[in-house]
Amino acid sequence: MHGYLPRQVQLALNKALNRAAAVLMLGPRQCGKSTLARQLLAEHGNGLLLDLQDRGDRARLQEPELFFEAHRHHLVCLDEIQLLPEFFSLLRAEIDRDRRPAGRATGAAGPESPADPWRRGWAGHPSRPPSSRLPT
Repeated sequence: MHGYLPRQVQLALNKALNRAAAVLMLGPRQCGKSTLARQLLAEHGNGLLLDLQDRGDRARLQEPELFFEAHRHHLVCLDEIQLLPEFFSLLRAEIDRDRRPAGRATGAAGPESPADPWRRGWAGHPSRPPSSRLPT
């Protein structure tokens, strides 16, 4: 990836992806969450990024169960997931259905987002690397 600068949090994020079914990246706007997600997907080689600001990408989640079944063995990043807060209950059900690690679902959201699952009673579902609140 042209111009990519490795981040200190990348090692912690890779470890979290190896032990948890989902990982949530939180950080302020423009701190590099999406860039880091794209880098991880490129390194993984079998990944998919959905930018939920894009109508076409949101449309791919119209049937979330079918989407996750079709991409069960892919690393999936749901970027800007805070735009679909109602999606968390569906994502939680998917994680419960298949809890194997490998970071099948990864989200990037702003730090004060209602998408933060710890504010929504999601404890025990996604992993958050110790230094996942990315610095500005």
